Formats: sequence, structure tokens, C-alpha cells
Amino acid sequence: MIIASELKKGQIIKFNGKLLVVVDTQFVFQGRGSSMLQTKLRDIETGTVMNNRFSTSDKIEDIQLERRDVEYLYSTGDEYVFMDTSNYEQISLSEEILDDAIMFLKENMVIQIQFHEGRPVGIDLPITVALKVTYTEPSMKNATVTTSFKPATLETGLEVGVPPFIETGEVIKVDTRTKKYIERVKE
Repeated sequence: MIIASELKKGQIIKFNGKLLVVVDTQFVFQGRGSSMLQTKLRDIETGTVMNNRFSTSDKIEDIQLERRDVEYLYSTGDEYVFMDTSNYEQISLSEEILDDAIMFLKENMVIQIQFHEGRPVGIDLPITVALKVTYTEPSMKNATVTTSFKPATLETGLEVGVPPFIETGEVIKVDTRTKKYIERVKE
């Protein structure tokens, strides 16, 4: 059992007899009362998204997941194919299971798939991913690190804000939890 205040995005829990993925969490503070945790949960079986509010001290059943290292191979329509690095078995996952993680997947990337009772239920991405900038506006002369950002499209289709000195063709590091630019990768 875990305390509701420890829930984080991407975590898989068992609630009301169903396996649910935490899609989003937000603390809600009420005037005199205690704080609550507003969550958005997606049912793994049906894909239905529901909102639920927990007291920060509520106990929730955390489930044990088996994790296996896999290599991303390719996508066909809305299916994404991975290869188990230990036995070379191919595993297909749907867009529903992958959700936002699709925007960080590159061919030959090694990640972990989470299994519950032999069935794939989610993935673990690395905290940061290096992606190539495929398009951004030309850099400004004498641009330095500032608080202003310009939009950039990355090789996976993800759009992030980058500092003005980043140019098309450069490789940058992106945080997979926040979808934000971290730094330029030196080659």
C-alpha cells in the first residue's frame, strides 16, 4: 500500500478492483480543510479516463510489476513493435498503452516494458532523451541564454521550446517527464 500523496504520473495502481494508470496528479488545497490530490486515471482494460479525488493520507494498492528491457524497432499504424533483448521475442504495444511516450521513441532505443501477470501494461522511459532538431527558426546573432524560447520540432514530431541559439540539425536533451529542453548535446 502507498499513500495517495506519493502517486506520480505513469504509476500503475489497483483501485476499486481495476488496474489504472495515473495520467495526471494535482494537489488541491481547501480553505480550512486538509489538502486533496486530484487525479486523472486511465483504466488499462477499457482505456476509459476518470477523475478521482483522494485525501493525501488515503492508502492505495500499489501493484508489483515485472520489467523487461526491450529495444524499439518500428511502428505500423497504431501498433509499436519492440524486441525483448533477452530472448528476441517481439512485443506489440498500442498507442493507448504508450500514450505520450510515443513522442520520445527512436528506433533502436532501449527502454523497459512493465508487465502485470504476463501482460504488458506500460513502459518506463529514461528521464532524458537526446533528439535531433528537424526545424526551428534561424538563430539570432549574438544570442545567449535568455528566458525567451523559440519553438522547435524534433525528429519524433515533438515540439519544445528551445533557447534562441539552437539551430536546425543540432541534438538536444529533453526531459521526458516535463517535455522541456534541458541542454544542447555536444557531438
